[in-house]
Amino acid sequence: MKMSTLMVLTTKRGFPPDLRVEKETKALLSRGYRVYLVSGGPGKLPEFQVVDGVNVYRTKLLWSRPLLLSIIVNHLILFPQVIGKVVEHRTPVIHVHDLQYALIVAIIGRIFRRKVIYDAHEDYTGMTRGYLERNGVLKKTYFRAFLAYYILSETLVCRLSSRIAVVVQENRNRLIGLKVPADKIVVVSNTPDVNALKRLTVSSQRVAKKIVISYVGGFSYLRGLDILVEALPSIMRKYPETLLVLVGNGGDYFANLVSLSKKLEVEKKVTFTGWVSFDKAMEYIQKSDIGVIPHRSGPHTNSTVPHKLFQYMFYRKPVIVSDVKPLKRIVTETGCGLVFHAGDNEDLAEKILELIEDASKQSEMGEKGRSAVETKYNWDVEQKELLSMYEKLVSS
Repeated sequence: MKMSTLMVLTTKRGFPPDLRVEKETKALLSRGYRVYLVSGGPGKLPEFQVVDGVNVYRTKLLWSRPLLLSIIVNHLILFPQVIGKVVEHRTPVIHVHDLQYALIVAIIGRIFRRKVIYDAHEDYTGMTRGYLERNGVLKKTYFRAFLAYYILSETLVCRLSSRIAVVVQENRNRLIGLKVPADKIVVVSNTPDVNALKRLTVSSQRVAKKIVISYVGGFSYLRGLDILVEALPSIMRKYPETLLVLVGNGGDYFANLVSLSKKLEVEKKVTFTGWVSFDKAMEYIQKSDIGVIPHRSGPHTNSTVPHKLFQYMFYRKPVIVSDVKPLKRIVTETGCGLVFHAGDNEDLAEKILELIEDASKQSEMGEKGRSAVETKYNWDVEQKELLSMYEKLVSS
């Protein structure tokens, strides 16, 4: 068989964009692999398209509610699609991203004797447990069904897969605790492509007399953005020109944040940008003074790390993170920012004020973050783990 892989990515928006998949496919293409990708995505995109060397096959999936039912139906849609591409292209490796549809891909891999890589971007069982804590009886029943599905899927997928790629050591430890063989699990973290970030560098002069705090990423309860908004009044009492910029998709949680900002009378100091391109998101980071990642502590956030941490670090922005395990570990190790108690808006406000009032500390932490990315937390280092994993699977 030729060096090739079939990736399966089933996000609602399809491919592109997906930062992790884009980096992985670029690395594989650079080593001479042929890369095929079965993707979900909006119907307006062509069914087949070559994107930066990746052969992308798009298929229409259901995203209607209840989502769990849509996922079950989508298995029936994906099954013949994935089989068809495996047979057509004779790919020795199938690389499936995220848990929702990993089980059907793992089963296909076993049937056709292909090596399967399960790319665990997130801990979906932990994420679902987090939502069980805050919903009413009906929603809890729904999320319990989701949790049962994810637990079963994860157990079987980890058993059927040849390798499991995780983004942090903490998730590797979690899976080992679930009796997954340690030699199956490879850490391929969400570190940035330094050259790509360099190309996006813009003038980042501060807005006169204003302090810009930013968050970039998804909006949800587990992200803790309400805690960040609740910290704003205490900061504004001392520094009324403070601005908070929330960059990303609002989703269902958006209305809650808008309502909260009005209730606290800070709505004029909070900017919701909505979805923006990757380039624009990086511009917002560069034009901010402080980056905040206020994740709530739970099984999910304690076993993953977001791209934005390393993006802030690369652009020399001091970061303030909650004390979830991966964030606390990296920030403490590198000295690139401060850590607050997850869920504590007063402690978060104190940490932000500490940085606002010490420009030299901001500069020092920013430089430490940049140095850590240039020497350790970057894709040039990380892709070696990905390529080594592939080479061992293909050679065997």
